[in-house]
Amino acid sequence: MTKEQILEFNKKCAIFIGAKFYNGDKETFPNGYWLLDDDDYDFDLSKYLGNMKFHSDWHLIMGVIEKIESLKYGVEIIGNYCHIIGSDIYSTKVNKKQAIIEAIDRFLTDYLNGTK
Repeated sequence: MTKEQILEFNKKCAIFIGAKFYNGDKETFPNGYWLLDDDDYDFDLSKYLGNMKFHSDWHLIMGVIEKIESLKYGVEIIGNYCHIIGSDIYSTKVNKKQAIIEAIDRFLTDYLNGTK
């Protein structure tokens, strides 16, 4: 993934789990910040979007997977293969994490555009 793709993926994940973007104090947060006001998640998103690690942090990835599953989809991971059960989205990549990230990215693109 390019830097731009990573930023876009992280943004989609943040929006999907319910984070809100705030402009805040321009001196302290010149690029704004994301905050999740939800006790269901035990990780802190009050960071700059560029510092979010949905694309690499297993803990954050699992939070997104659990949210997908709460919508009555399944997430099947076998080796380097990932399938979002209940959709036509699947991915096979060089490694497990890449396959999961690609499948989640495709799912979120559809979901956030209202096609899922």
